[in-house]
Amino acid sequence: MEGTDEAKKKKRVQLLIFGSIAGLIIIVLIAIFSIATENINNVTLNVRVTPGDATILINDKEYSNGEYRVTPGDYKVVVSKDGFDTHEDTYAAKRGETVDILVRLEQSDGGNDWYLDNPDDDKLYTEISDRKAQKDQREFAERFPIMNHVPYTDAEKYASGQAMNRFKIDAVYQEDQLSLLVTLNTCSDYSANIYKQDALDWIRSKDIDPNDYIINYKTLCD
Repeated sequence: MEGTDEAKKKKRVQLLIFGSIAGLIIIVLIAIFSIATENINNVTLNVRVTPGDATILINDKEYSNGEYRVTPGDYKVVVSKDGFDTHEDTYAAKRGETVDILVRLEQSDGGNDWYLDNPDDDKLYTEISDRKAQKDQREFAERFPIMNHVPYTDAEKYASGQAMNRFKIDAVYQEDQLSLLVTLNTCSDYSANIYKQDALDWIRSKDIDPNDYIINYKTLCD
C-alpha cells in the first residue's frame, strides 16, 4: 500500500514537471512566433483616402482608411467611387518603411459639389493635400539635398553680414527638376573665377557633388 502511494506521488511530480516544461515550451514558441511575425510584417501602410466611402483595393483586397502592418513588396492600389475618376498606382514598400497612400479622388465632371456638400470629406481632402505637399517636398529634398541649404549667400561669413559677399546661390525649379543659379558679386573675369571656385567649395562642404546639378553662373554685369 505504501509503495502504491509512493508511486502515485512520484507520478504526480512527474506530471507537474512535464506540465511546467510543456507550458514553458508553449510560451517560448509564442514569443518566437510573435518576433517572427513582427520581423515579417514590418511595413506600415498608412491609408488616407477621400471620399471616405470610396472603395479601396490593395492587391485586390478591400481596405479602409487606417494603418496596416504588412510584408515588404509591391502594392497595387485602386481607389474608385461612382462619379469620380478612378485612381490606380503601385507603391513599393521596403523593410521598415512607412508608406503613405494619400489619395484625393476628383469628380469625373470636374466639379467640386461633393466636397462642398460633405464637409468631413472636404476636411479630409485638405488634410491629404497638405500631407501630399509635405511628402512631395520631402522626397524632392531627398533627390536634391542642396535645396536644404539654399538660397545661400556668403555675406554671413563677414562681420558686416551685408557687404563683401562673393556669391549667392539660388535654386531654380523647372517642373520636376532643380538647377542652381550662382550670382557672382563682381564684374571682373578674374574675380569671377575665384568666386566661382568659392561657391563650388561651399557646395562640396555640404557633402554634395556639384556635378550632380546643372549650375548656371552670372555676374553683376550680365
